[in-house]
Amino acid sequence: MLPVRIVSMKYLPLILLFASCNALTLLTNKTGSSAGGFNSELGDDNNSNALICPAGYAKVKGNSIFGTNDFCVMKFEAKDVGGIAKSQENLTPWISGIDLSTAKNNCLALGSGYDLISNPEWMTIAAEIELNSSNWFGGIVGSGCIFRGNTGESTSPTTCGYSSGAIEFGSISARDSRAGLFLGNGDRVWDMSGNVQEWVDWTVGGPADLGPTDALAGCSGIDIELPSISGNNDCPSLVNADYLPRDPTLNSSLGGGKFFGGNGGAIIRGGTYLNTNTAGIYRLTTNALPSATGAFGFRCVYRGTP
Repeated sequence: MLPVRIVSMKYLPLILLFASCNALTLLTNKTGSSAGGFNSELGDDNNSNALICPAGYAKVKGNSIFGTNDFCVMKFEAKDVGGIAKSQENLTPWISGIDLSTAKNNCLALGSGYDLISNPEWMTIAAEIELNSSNWFGGIVGSGCIFRGNTGESTSPTTCGYSSGAIEFGSISARDSRAGLFLGNGDRVWDMSGNVQEWVDWTVGGPADLGPTDALAGCSGIDIELPSISGNNDCPSLVNADYLPRDPTLNSSLGGGKFFGGNGGAIIRGGTYLNTNTAGIYRLTTNALPSATGAFGFRCVYRGTP
């Protein structure tokens, strides 16, 4: 018979604490779904908590679904402050003379670790917004719709978007709260939906990459609902992680936005103050020419330094 080891009482509180922490870890790592196919899983954190964000940036947790590490994102659309891209409330969004490469270079010019936001990072943010009940008109994820912000919709308080009649900027205390959307950590980002559409790099790092150019026939020339892309043979280069909400049934009436395909290849997301219900956090357009200017803003990310 094996001897029985007696544990000293002075170590018992530590043992109980260890067991409790393990149990809590198991509970918080569980995933689940509800009726209608809604998937609440956000993916595992792909990085540590060591990243410190610059002023005006919000921290975003990395997500294995989209292949992202922790990063920081501008809370506001980039503003031109003496030729430097800044994240701040005042000044109109920087759209004058901004094509895709200029947006990219303006972010790179901020220093090591800075870059134009990529599509995987945009999707990481959109998923956090979607799964935060504070961003839903009904106060419950999946109930009502996700706030769309300044999109040119009726000013009725029962809608998820509103109309300012122009591009907005200035103090957030004077703006409609529906333009600010909450991340999982309580930080807030503004105008991810509506106001001005934004240039997005298709991949993380490297040159300014274009998106898929095979989005033809049923996927181009018109706004279509995001769920209808899934399985569409006209869009073979698009995979779910490129565009699909965590709730795969989420459409424009629920605040997700729509998809506009084409063969220009440059990616813009979010929509404008004139897009009404086609704008949204998942709004994706693939038909922009990378040299186009005049109506495109951008926001930068900070990924830390090696």
